[in-house]
Amino acid sequence: TFLESWSLRTPVISLNVDLGGLIEKKGIGRHSGSFDRLVSDAKELAENKKINYEMGERGRDYVIENHSIETITDKFENDLL
Repeated sequence: TFLESWSLRTPVISLNVDLGGLIEKKGIGRHSGSFDRLVSDAKELAENKKINYEMGERGRDYVIENHSIETITDKFENDLL
């Protein structure tokens, strides 16, 4: 679900899952940790189009750089050599 969202330039807001800190480190969403913070994070992204757009672009870039068919194929081919 995370990759699908990011591939469509949609930031992710996660209540409990942080993927080893990836969401915050890459700036591709918010790891809320509590319901109250989840609500405020959702409000922030709904109201601040600039932050939403920037996170969405970074999320899309992350997917392309790490999970695109080209990237996966290159990694697979390099592992075979």
